[in-house]
Parts: sequence; C-alpha cells; structure tokens
Amino acid sequence: MVSTSTPRRPNAATAEVDSQSNSSYSPSDGGDSTGSIFQVPPRPLLPGDDNSENSPVPIGIGKDNDDDDEIDDIDEKQSKLKNKRTKLDPSHIVPASEARGLLGWCLIIPEYKDARDYPLFYKRILLVIIAFASMIAPLGANILFPVITHIVDDFNTTPTTVNISVGIYLAAMGFFPIWWSGISERKGRRGVYIVSFALSLVFTIASILVSSIGAFIALRLLAGASGASVLSVGAGTIADLFIPEERGENMGLYYLGPLLVPLLSPLIAALLTLRFSWRSTLWFQAILGGVSLMCLVLLLPETLRLQSGNDMLTQRMRSSSHHSTRASSRRATVKYDNPQSIQTDLERLTANHRPNTSAEFSEIESISSEPNADMSVYEVENNYVDTSHPELSHLRSHDQRTAEELLRIESHRLMNVSKELHDAQETEGSKFSIKKLGMTLYFYLIKPLKSLCFFKYPPVLITIICCSFVFASLQYINMILVYCYSRPPYNFKTLYIGLVYIPNSLTYMIASYFGGRWIDARLIKKREATGQLIPESRLSWNIVLAFIGFPIAMLSIGWCLHMKVHWVYALIGTAIFGFCSMVMIGTTMTYLVDSLPGKGSTAVALNNFARTLLAAIAVFNVDPMLRTLGPGWSLTLYLFCVMISITALIIVKKRGQYWRDNYNLKRLYQFSS
Repeated sequence: MVSTSTPRRPNAATAEVDSQSNSSYSPSDGGDSTGSIFQVPPRPLLPGDDNSENSPVPIGIGKDNDDDDEIDDIDEKQSKLKNKRTKLDPSHIVPASEARGLLGWCLIIPEYKDARDYPLFYKRILLVIIAFASMIAPLGANILFPVITHIVDDFNTTPTTVNISVGIYLAAMGFFPIWWSGISERKGRRGVYIVSFALSLVFTIASILVSSIGAFIALRLLAGASGASVLSVGAGTIADLFIPEERGENMGLYYLGPLLVPLLSPLIAALLTLRFSWRSTLWFQAILGGVSLMCLVLLLPETLRLQSGNDMLTQRMRSSSHHSTRASSRRATVKYDNPQSIQTDLERLTANHRPNTSAEFSEIESISSEPNADMSVYEVENNYVDTSHPELSHLRSHDQRTAEELLRIESHRLMNVSKELHDAQETEGSKFSIKKLGMTLYFYLIKPLKSLCFFKYPPVLITIICCSFVFASLQYINMILVYCYSRPPYNFKTLYIGLVYIPNSLTYMIASYFGGRWIDARLIKKREATGQLIPESRLSWNIVLAFIGFPIAMLSIGWCLHMKVHWVYALIGTAIFGFCSMVMIGTTMTYLVDSLPGKGSTAVALNNFARTLLAAIAVFNVDPMLRTLGPGWSLTLYLFCVMISITALIIVKKRGQYWRDNYNLKRLYQFSS
C-alpha cells in the first residue's frame, strides 16, 4: 500500500520514490521553477552521525546547509585528485574485443566504460587530437587565399570562378555537419571521424590531380562536406569527456585549433609556392589529413556515453537512481509499507517501455544518446542526472540492501524488454526489408534536418544571424587583403601576403582566451547574485565593445586600402577587427549552447551551417563588389549589415527571459528528437 507521508528517517523496510518525478522544469512550460531548479543535494551519512540528522530538512533550516557546503568541498577535492591521475584504471577499461566503433581492436588508448572517468592526462591527449583534426577542413579554404592568382593562371579561368570553388567548399563545411552530428549522436563519434576523414583524404588527393576547373569545384565540394564533420562532432566529444564545469576552458582550447589556421595557412602557402606549384598547398593539407586520420584510428576511442547493452542499461539505471537521490532530497516523498507495493510500482515504471510499432524501434535504438527534453535546466547544467539519456525513474532509498534489490528487479525487467526489442527487430527486418530500408534512409538523410526547426526560436535565430554576419565579414576581409595587397601600389609577393594575416590572427587568439574567461566570469557573478543561470548575462559590455570597435576596424581597413595609403595602417584595423570579431563569435556561440540545454551539438551545427553559408555568399561576391565599388564602399556597405545584426542582440538581451517563459520550446525538442 502506498501512502503519502512527511519525510522521516528511512529503515530497511522503507524506500522512497520521488513523487514529483514528472515535475521537472521545461523551458516552455513557464511553471514554478522552485521544484527542480533550486534543489540542494543531501548530505550523505558520515561516520559518527545519527541517522536522524540525515533526514530531509527544508532549505535554510538547521545546519545541513553548512554540511552540504562541506560535502561539496570534499567532492571538489576528490575531483581534483581524480584529475591528477595519469595511469589508466583497469576496472574502467572496455576489453578490446568489445570496443565500439570502427577498427576498435587497433586502439592504443583503450576505451573506457565512461569517457569522463579518463585521467586528465588522457583527456588532454584526446583533446589535442580533436583540436588538430579541427584544423584540416578550415585549412582547405584558408590555404588557397594567397594562391588564387596561381590557380587562375593554371586553369585559365577567372578569379570569380576560383572564388566560387572556395565558396562551395565553405558552404559544404557549413551544411553537411548537420548530418554528421546526427549520425554521431546515434552511432558514435569514432566511426564518423574515421569514415569522414578517409573520404576527405580521397577527395583532396583527387582535386590535386584534376586539370579542369569544373572537376576541381566538384571535388572541393565533396572534400569540404566530408572533412567538416569534426566542426560539429568535436563539440560532442568535448561534452563526452568533460563535465559542464570543465567544458568552458577545454572548449576554448579546442577552438585554438581552427583559430591557428588563419595565422599559419597563408604563411605555409607562401613558403610552399616559393619552390613548388600551388598544388603543393593541397598536398600539404592531404598529408596533415592523413596524419590526423592515423591519430583518430590509433588513439581516439569511442567516447559516446552509455550507448547500448545490458550492462549499460544497468549502469544507466544506477546513475539515474543515484543522481535522483541527490536532486530530490528535499521534495515530498511516498512511503512503501511492504515489498508488494514496490513490485507494483516497478511494473508501472516499466510499463511504458514496450514498443508497439516498427517506427518505435529506431526511436528506442537512438534514445540512449538523446537528451531528455523535459529535464530541468538545473539538472542539465549541474550534471545531477545523466543528460545523455532519459530518466528511467526517480527511485531512491537510504537502505543499501533494499536499493540493490530494487535495482536488480528493474534491471532484470529492462533486460527482458531489450531482448524483446532485439527479437522483434529481427522479425520486422525479415518481413519488411523494404520498409526497413526506407526507415534507414529517413533516419540518416531526413531526420537530421529536423534540427533546422530551432531556427523558429527567436533567440537562436537572431543570435545565429549576428554570428553569421560577423564570421562572413572575417572571410570577406581575408579576401580583400589578398585582392588589394597583390595589386598596385603594393604588389606584395605571396610570402608577404601571408604575413599580413598575423595581426588579426594574434588578436583572434587573445580574444578567444581572455574574452572567454571574461564572459564566464560575468556569468558566474550574475549567477551568484540571482541564484540562477541567465544566458543573457553573457551579452553585456562585449556588445558595446563590438558596437564601437567594428566601425573603427572595418572603415580603417576599407578606406586605407581604397585610398592606397601606407600598407601598415590597414593592418592596425585588422588587429582591432580580429579582437572584436572573436569576442562576438565566442559570446554568441556560448549563448547558443546555454539557450538550448542538452542540444549543444545541434546549436553548434546550426551556427556552422548559417555562418559558412553566408560566408560563401560573401566570397562569391567579393570580386564583383571590389571591381565595382572598391574596398572602401564595399566594407562600408557590409559594416551596415554587421551593425544591424549586433543591434539585434540588444533585443535578445531584453526579451530573452520573456521568450524562455512563453515560447513553446518543448515542442521543438519533441519534433527534432
């Protein structure tokens, strides 16, 4: 029999079940957030304590708040000690024969059952591998900027046509990561990395060997589409390896890879073309791509967390039960007076796990890597629940033996359900192979496009538009520098053209490191003052800085080159532009991740799609605009678009909370899943 009671000391015959497991905060319901966002973890029983002291107590009463702080300090110290380990723990290692992903048997760094359990030393190795891989695709575009005139002469074509090849490459880099991201969240990261980089290597080598501009453009399209997987999947790998509190710093280190490309690629291109033809630049990209592919095959294990398997189900259930205990310690409870009522409730908990249609099989197959749309922002941000999986239950108990028995019963039932799914899938596959093929095509080709629905959410749409114009202006200015400095009165050689990228590249990196820390500090300060995470806290003085800095930078670049003054003056503007643009890109990127809890990979993919598409359009038009208007009026016109997009962020700053409270964001989560 189940009866409601006030919190009391549990014993061996008593288990507690969260009576509010369905009341988690949803970004769209606008309900009372006090039920889930501000829950304080319970203090575990310590030696010498009386059990009664560990009973749930309302927040602010007694000494438990101080004890909770003390336990948090202990947990933090344990986390630091864990990160100092440099040796692999054999108990966490997955046997080589059971390693997931392609070619798992040849891994030098073994796969862990949970990627977050790797020692910090190994996490950083994997981070370096991903950051290095993220350089390859952007390198394919940036390394060609200084040699465009060589390509024009070799193919006997026009600069506009060559710019189209670069623009097509950029467009592919933005569009196709939507598919790579969707596949990686369902089938794993490692397989996506290996397949995509192998294809990219083949297409890059093929583009080197062709002799017609048409074939070159087509192969550059395929190379960009395949090599850009890491630009979105890499963010997912960072999330696999690091808890939310560690992701900011490590995401900044990850982005140092792509940020080094604008600095290094023009210099490399210039040095290579001093002795070899322009095709040597693509050979250099192919060699780096091959090295990156070998590192991925030998050193990068599968990191997607708790994807499948009976052992994974049991581990996921234990994790859900453990975190539910911490997140719901001070909620109302339901008491069980006998084991029969426990069994009855377990049947109720697992009743909804039985699929009825073949369409549900794919849903269940992928559910382990989909975040729960109903999960509270507090649980997502603080990692109290495994955000990679839906909640199985909010079962908890203070009695170890009772808890283990309950977990065993539920584990056994879920394993039976898993077996039923496997048998049913085999039956369905034998009878409806054509239908299964259609579902597979839908799963891989159509379903990832559902993530485009998040463009309907105003904060996401406005923020992505702003980031896209800033990123496109970055590519636009890179093209203008090549165009102007290679012509009179400057007549720079290829090597010197590569050197003009140094000022803005240095300020990119400075802004990426210090700007990111400054934005995080603003967010933490606001959270301490209000007690909650407010994404709009990231939009503050950085908007003012951009509003002042962009006109100074873009007008000085454009009109110094237009008036043909000394070459150094325009580079002062590029340095200012580099700092302002990277501050804005970093701000908008982190704001997008905060605005879509549990959908960070999707947010990154959508942002890459929009900004590279707009950058491709800018690259297509740079040559006609410069011939017609000149660099001064061209950048003045583009500055007008950038300033409008930055101004729109003020609307997001003022109305962001309103949209979160009133927009049905939950519907978009459900549609995209």
